[in-house]
Amino acid sequence: QLSRSFGTALSARLYGRFKETRYFEDDLFFPIDVTIRLPYVGAQLVRDTREDPILGTRGTFASIDLQASGSWLSSSFAFGRVYGQLNLYRPVLALGSGPLVWAQSVRAGFARAFEGQELIPDVRFYAGGSTSVRGYPTESLGPREELGGALYVTGGSTLLVVNEELRVPLHPRLLGVAFFDAGQVWASSRDFGTSLATSVGLGLRAVTPLGVLRLDGAVPLDRREGDPRWRVTFGFGNAF
Repeated sequence: QLSRSFGTALSARLYGRFKETRYFEDDLFFPIDVTIRLPYVGAQLVRDTREDPILGTRGTFASIDLQASGSWLSSSFAFGRVYGQLNLYRPVLALGSGPLVWAQSVRAGFARAFEGQELIPDVRFYAGGSTSVRGYPTESLGPREELGGALYVTGGSTLLVVNEELRVPLHPRLLGVAFFDAGQVWASSRDFGTSLATSVGLGLRAVTPLGVLRLDGAVPLDRREGDPRWRVTFGFGNAF
């Protein structure tokens, strides 16, 4: 990859990746010898004006990432993919232990296959989990297919995730969080914005020598069959 900064807030990079997988089976009746190549190139632009990237109380973080592959790279797959993110952090009220902060995040993506192909799983979008729509299991939202009597998530071509958080200082090293999440993955961009899955919850953020520890409890508001009534997750860093 090649990276360059343009001042203190703006940076850009060009990158490429090559992956080759060979499937081989020396079977007398059904021999298999298939080689799959997946090179792709991309470009990313990032603007970060947060005063603190770990526990930002003001500023913005914005990024857009473009990826592409095709026969012009000797790839087995042809696709284009764009993913963008915008995070806003605003102090609302000054309290004794620090500012009350309203944090917002919007993430959106779109991918398309070319040359008569379908999107491969590595390129598709997925949503749900501790850093997405927190009331639902990891990567559980979006199109599903039944196989052997069980439902499997297939991912989709279009993504939208919206997060709203109110971060309340409880101690110089401890934050309380109230949040609302909404999002979905769609097989087609024509369905964009429909049937959003939503959840609400409460959480804690602790600043430790190991970094920020995250504890969240969330309740899904659009619960489907098989979804838990509530979820508790633990992790490192903020959800966004």
